[in-house]
Amino acid sequence: FHDRISIMWNTTVQSFHGEVTKDEETGEDVHRLTHVVLKNNNFDDLETLYVKGAFVAIGHDPATELLDGQVELDDNNYVITKGKSTHTSVEGVFAAGDVMDHVYRQAVTSAGTGSAAALDAERWLSAQGIEDEREACIDDIINEVLTELSGKY
Repeated sequence: FHDRISIMWNTTVQSFHGEVTKDEETGEDVHRLTHVVLKNNNFDDLETLYVKGAFVAIGHDPATELLDGQVELDDNNYVITKGKSTHTSVEGVFAAGDVMDHVYRQAVTSAGTGSAAALDAERWLSAQGIEDEREACIDDIINEVLTELSGKY
């Protein structure tokens, strides 16, 4: 551990506080964190901690209550996916991020698996014969315009 970093176990951030100053060069408002109010979950004590930055770990329980009974979940309520894909137990339903990642549970992995889920969904839609409607719409418009133009010339 670093002497300037403190891990606050069993503690909940009650509020963040800061100040607004003007940037001397641009005159724009600059928002700066000055302190946080913390609650000790064991004793309900409140404490003010003066800081310049904060990293808050928001928990380890996936928010999958709405999926219970809809897709297969493991014993810890994470969505079960097939292999290394984002496919779930329900065809056409894909999972990404914290609801299926019980190892890393971080925003960067959520973004990555979100992209993977989008690609899996696109491939699934294509396999169902569902095409990109924009392309079909553009083709229809071009055909309509060409038909109108050919009648005028």
